[in-house]
Amino acid sequence: MLTGKKAKLTQEEREEKIAAKLSERDLYEKANLGKFKLIYPCEDSDQMETYDKLLQASYENWEDLTTGRRRKNPATNQTIVNNRSSAAADG
Repeated sequence: MLTGKKAKLTQEEREEKIAAKLSERDLYEKANLGKFKLIYPCEDSDQMETYDKLLQASYENWEDLTTGRRRKNPATNQTIVNNRSSAAADG
């Protein structure tokens, strides 16, 4: 019986589909660079590690700003207040 619902993909099928789309996107981007130089993803593992750290930090900042995680966690708020007051006392 057709109900109009899509069949759920297994985890393997989902990962394969994502990998295929990423590969397709990378090929498109490489073919359409024009006068630009591709810097991410790159071949240098040290450079990739630096980029990954930057991306992780930006994601954490985004989460802090958009979800209000600081407002939800009173322990974190208290730590921030303590750090600020000790910095003010030192300075």
